[in-house]
Amino acid sequence: MTSLIGKWVVARGRVAWPLVVAALVLVGCGSDSPSESPAGGNPAVCTGGKTACGSVCSSIDKDPAHCGSCGVSCDVGSVCSRGACAVTCQAALTDCNGSCSNLKTDREDCGACGNACAEGQVCSAGTCALSCQEGLLNCSGICADILTDRDNCGACGKACGSGLVCSAGVCAPTCQKELEECAGLCVNTHTSIDHCGGCGKACAKGQVCSAGTCALSCQKQLTNCKGICASLQSDNFNCGACGNACEAGHVCSAGVCAVTCQTGLDVCDGVCANLDNDNLHCGACGNVCASGKICSAGSCELSCATGLTECNSFCVDTKTSRENCGGCGHACNEGEICSAGACKVTCQSGLTECSGTCVNLKTSLDHCGSCSNACPSGEVCSNGTCQVSCQVGLTQCSGTCVSLASDNANCGACAKACGAGELCSNGTCSVTCQQGLHECSGICVNLGTDHLNCGACGTQCEAGEVCSAGSCALSCQQTLTNCSGTCVNLQTDNASCGTCGNGCTAGEVCSKGVCGVSCQQGLTDCSGLCVNLQSDLQNCGVCGTKCAAGEVCSAGTCALSCQQTLTDCSGLCVNTKSDPQHCGDCSVACSPGQYCSDGLCALNCQQNLSDCNGYCVNLQNDPFNCGQCENPCNVGELCSSGVCAVTCQAQLQDCSGLCVNLQTDNTNCGACGTVCPLGQVCSAGACSLTCQTGLSKCGATCANLQTDNANCGSCGNTCGLGQACSLGVCSLTCQSGLQKCGPMCTNTQTDNVNCGSCGNACSPGESCQSGLCKVTCQTGMTQCAGLCTDTQNDDANCGACGNVCPAYDYCTAGACTTIPTVNLTLSSDTSAYNVFTAASSPTTPVNVTLTINAGVTVSAATQGGTAIFSGALRMGSTLTIVNSGLIAGGGGNGGKGASVTGCPTWVPGTVGTAGGNAIDTVVPLFVFNYGIVRPGGGGGGGGGTTSIAAYLGGGGGGGAGIPAGLAGPAGTLNGCYSSYSGYPGAAGTATLGGTGGNQYNNAQSGGKGGDPGIAGSSGVNSSPGLGGLPGLRVRHHGQVTMFQNISGGTSAGADGV
Repeated sequence: MTSLIGKWVVARGRVAWPLVVAALVLVGCGSDSPSESPAGGNPAVCTGGKTACGSVCSSIDKDPAHCGSCGVSCDVGSVCSRGACAVTCQAALTDCNGSCSNLKTDREDCGACGNACAEGQVCSAGTCALSCQEGLLNCSGICADILTDRDNCGACGKACGSGLVCSAGVCAPTCQKELEECAGLCVNTHTSIDHCGGCGKACAKGQVCSAGTCALSCQKQLTNCKGICASLQSDNFNCGACGNACEAGHVCSAGVCAVTCQTGLDVCDGVCANLDNDNLHCGACGNVCASGKICSAGSCELSCATGLTECNSFCVDTKTSRENCGGCGHACNEGEICSAGACKVTCQSGLTECSGTCVNLKTSLDHCGSCSNACPSGEVCSNGTCQVSCQVGLTQCSGTCVSLASDNANCGACAKACGAGELCSNGTCSVTCQQGLHECSGICVNLGTDHLNCGACGTQCEAGEVCSAGSCALSCQQTLTNCSGTCVNLQTDNASCGTCGNGCTAGEVCSKGVCGVSCQQGLTDCSGLCVNLQSDLQNCGVCGTKCAAGEVCSAGTCALSCQQTLTDCSGLCVNTKSDPQHCGDCSVACSPGQYCSDGLCALNCQQNLSDCNGYCVNLQNDPFNCGQCENPCNVGELCSSGVCAVTCQAQLQDCSGLCVNLQTDNTNCGACGTVCPLGQVCSAGACSLTCQTGLSKCGATCANLQTDNANCGSCGNTCGLGQACSLGVCSLTCQSGLQKCGPMCTNTQTDNVNCGSCGNACSPGESCQSGLCKVTCQTGMTQCAGLCTDTQNDDANCGACGNVCPAYDYCTAGACTTIPTVNLTLSSDTSAYNVFTAASSPTTPVNVTLTINAGVTVSAATQGGTAIFSGALRMGSTLTIVNSGLIAGGGGNGGKGASVTGCPTWVPGTVGTAGGNAIDTVVPLFVFNYGIVRPGGGGGGGGGTTSIAAYLGGGGGGGAGIPAGLAGPAGTLNGCYSSYSGYPGAAGTATLGGTGGNQYNNAQSGGKGGDPGIAGSSGVNSSPGLGGLPGLRVRHHGQVTMFQNISGGTSAGADGV
């Protein structure tokens, strides 16, 4: 709540002072909770820089009950900031329960109100932090000496293990008499296989350490063959005797090399053969399969290639065969093809199949762009997209037709919405601020009081400042001091303690303007240094008590313990993981020849041997333990490199552990793993295909050239989309429901280009439905008498078709609304009168009545200009003019006479300009004329030349009007040997056209300017300038015009039509 105080509450540009007062009352004025408040009302004894005010301890720099000194209370609605009462806290200060605190330095409100720092901590940058003395380091909130602290040895968090002490920042052990330190561990060099006889002297694999010496010997059942322990019963390299190696294909069994066929193979002519799949020995030795057949399960059989099915002893592709589509004997109808095992039609290029029907996705209302994507009512499918076509004057915005001139959600452009308080007028959003307010980024603000826009838009006051009369103001309060532009409290600020810039050192806090140091909780002051008596080797338990070498300080007591990973066995620290005298437990000793591994006595085999059930064996060649213990090889196999393998005879090849004949084996034809496809056989190491009678070989496939769409009549001859192969010929027929229009099959029930019959195209905005072109209206529009209309705004169909609004009412939101009336009066002369602007630019239809008082002249602003025009009045408006004065259009200017450059034969005169209209309107007009309505006259055309020498034409006369038309200048001469000069025409007057200029017996004179509403005359001679057109009494755009000359006022010229 207090965070709201000090901010101006602005409502519609005015300061809401009651809200400020209410917020202050809700906050109230409270004092800090006392740090010490003894019972009985005795005077308080205060710490932490607080002041005793009676029986309470107060922070007088921010306590609103004791602000600056005891008993000084701030008014209701004020806060105490830096020892002074103020309405709001200054920059860098925060209101904490009525007290202004610097959250970056205040130890009682550090970083947030009420967040007090612990003893020994200071508030820095809004965070309570510990600052250790010189020689100590902050380790997770504890000041530690990393040179001696076992929990933080050398670096924070680096704890020494059991039995280690921290010396000069390094954890180090102290070994007992019987042990020796090796790589930081205490070990027994008499039994350790890693340190046998000395540190780093490791025994080889298979050796043990005894009395500090490594030793090796072969086990029972093994024989030393040149330094290798081998089994003479199963070792292929030492079979029966050392060095006796078996030949390839032989295995050592019971000390003898022997050869046998594998399981599943039989000897045929001295060769191992598989009678299940060998084409030369199928089912029995010497039984050869005939050409085209393969041996399967010991029988010669014929099988179709992959993807083919046997139908009546023929291999066919049931996915493409029209006679056997999806299954044997299932024939497709004429015009259909077999695709993926189903009879179906294929659509031509440009058509797509949707639910079994070929459609044009670019024009189909039911499948526009994609199957089943139906266009909404009122939309058509154009180039695969459902589109809406808006009427004249409307624009499509997000699928809806809107008027960009008046739609607040789409003002001037789609999605350009006007802001709150703005109105869309003529396609532009506008906002008007009240008197005394100013628009800043579309918001009305008071520049005199708004702290975000103080004096000017974007000028923002700092925190603690207020905007008054358009200026930001700030000053330090009493008891605060300006230090380099910042208000600080010299009594508590660690950066400026006592004086500006006097910063307290690390570990100190500022209290009453003086820096002081105190040890944090858990530490003790020993000779001016904060130490931990629970772990400090130099001050263990009490200051000055030092632990002896090899001891550690734990829980304030010096003690000796074995290192981590060592165990106390009868006063000796040993590693029960590796010590053979104390293996796993102090009382367990390993037998001779064993070593201790991970606390267990184990047999240590040589490097190339492994322990299998207590025996060292060679897993690389032992047939009973091949690759791993208890993994015996099968009969006829040998163990080689740890894998049971066979050695195949001549003419056979080992394929995945099986001896096969690559010349005839269908699953390993020519090479291991090469499987012949179904329908092919392996002969001489190659797979070959033979097509049956009636099929032809096309590449690697047997095809029926009579019915195969991909090979119709000949290999590679593919039928086009929509075609099927019949008797070896591709032919096209339209499916049921489609009709052939030109080269395309189309649905004349839905095709906009061929609706009902070929070539019958629907008009724009129509769609083909059931073979008829029909109009459907978009959402929000209603069809009335064959036209789509917006019944929400159509005066002729307001709310419903045929509901015509009464005369001069207009339709809005589907209801007829009476058009408001605007009365305008002209009491003085004016020119180019814009009724729309004069009526304050209305955004809805209005009925305007313009009264022109007697003696008032309404004229055009320029020659040929209009006197009165309706401007941008909305359709549905009317304009009634009651005229007792003069309405006059501007006269047209006379054309310039013909000019000569050189000696031409013909040079035309310039055309005179048109006269101006008296009244120009786009809405229905009613004129009650008690005065004069006079359009401007056209300007006269300039005179031409003749074919004789160079006769310069005279200028045309100016047309009548207000302002009158200007006279046309005479022609000019440039470079002809002789000439007869022309003369300029005369300017027109308000009521008469000027005469044209003459030359040489009037042969080349300019035309006369027109009188009011009269066309100017054309110039004279061979190339005369044409006279300007007359102005119109009334010009309108298809609206009803009623003109009543009640008083018989003069009105020359024809009425507008």
